Amino acid sequence: MILKLFFTLLIAIAVIPLQAQTSQRINNINIEEKYMKGCETGNTYCKPLMIARQSIQDSVKLIFPIGGSQSNVYLYAIDSTFLNMAKNGSKYEPISICQDEKFFGQGKPMLNLTGLQDGNYLAWMTSCNLGGTFQLTISTINKTLQPQ
Repeated sequence: MILKLFFTLLIAIAVIPLQAQTSQRINNINIEEKYMKGCETGNTYCKPLMIARQSIQDSVKLIFPIGGSQSNVYLYAIDSTFLNMAKNGSKYEPISICQDEKFFGQGKPMLNLTGLQDGNYLAWMTSCNLGGTFQLTISTINKTLQPQ
């Protein structure tokens, strides 16, 4: 009896993490070169990006185009530090939430948004041939209702 209970618990412990892993959704969002060119030039084609996910654990990755011999991408919270730097050239550089750097031949630069809180962010790409910024909003559409 004890041996049967032990094996039942062992199987349950092994299966629960597998179920949790398979419930995660994968969302790879490819940013088009045309979109980034619009963001670089201020073209109306560059509109804020809305990302809706089922769960905060869903894998969400922004994949940027290759912009030249070196491409850097950054994600910032839209706060007073970033806005002050953008408008006034403040000496206080905001700290990026995440960033990636790729040299030619290393693949496309990417920002991993998995686990970020719902809210507004600013993505910024710099490279020798392509760049720009755009706003993105992350929202979770399958939130569990919390008692108030």
